[in-house]
Amino acid sequence: MGQSLRIHQQFLRLVQQEKFLPDDVAEEIKLNPEDPDFSFKDCDVSLLFADLAGYTRISQRMEGRKLHSFMDAAFSPFIKDIKRFSGKLAENPRGDELFAYFEDEDPSTHACNAAKAALAIRDSATLLIEELTGCTERVIMNIGINTGVTSIGMRKVGRKWSPCASGAAVNVAHRICELANDGSILMSAKSAARMHNDFVLEDMGEHSLKNVTNRIRIYRLVSEPGDQTATGR
Repeated sequence: MGQSLRIHQQFLRLVQQEKFLPDDVAEEIKLNPEDPDFSFKDCDVSLLFADLAGYTRISQRMEGRKLHSFMDAAFSPFIKDIKRFSGKLAENPRGDELFAYFEDEDPSTHACNAAKAALAIRDSATLLIEELTGCTERVIMNIGINTGVTSIGMRKVGRKWSPCASGAAVNVAHRICELANDGSILMSAKSAARMHNDFVLEDMGEHSLKNVTNRIRIYRLVSEPGDQTATGR
């Protein structure tokens, strides 16, 4: 089994612990462990991808056990940041990424929650290097956010259930994340339109994204108003 696959499986086990599952999902599994009702439904949600920059380089420089410890230490606070703002982690085949979706009856609320989670992840990444004893790697998370109608549900793998999200909006969110660099947080115009004046955004112009037909206007999330700590990122 390859090292990257082992890291991914370890991360999935971390995600599948009850403390990281949405309360409604955990409750449904408890009530109906063999046949919970997790039918897919189309929902307006905000989607967030967070990618660990330089993962390949990091995995080449660390021994297997040290890499396991590094990934556990790095991803645990990010998962908590997502949950703190009502995000739900979704199944993702890549071991160096986090994928989450945010939903709420108020379409502006879930977009703002995704933005707040992204800023929290950025702050956690900045602090993380100080907490990882003996680690000299700089932890950088590149983040992409998009909003749109997405198919949301649960998929059973073996005896375990994992939240899943699929659709064109997911692909756009992932491509936006690929566009991000040096710890930036980028979002689509659809997400930015729901921010109102709650965040400081920088218009980055239109971009062509892989496998996306139309060019997408991209905004960089700088900070929340009044935040003097985020400059130049």
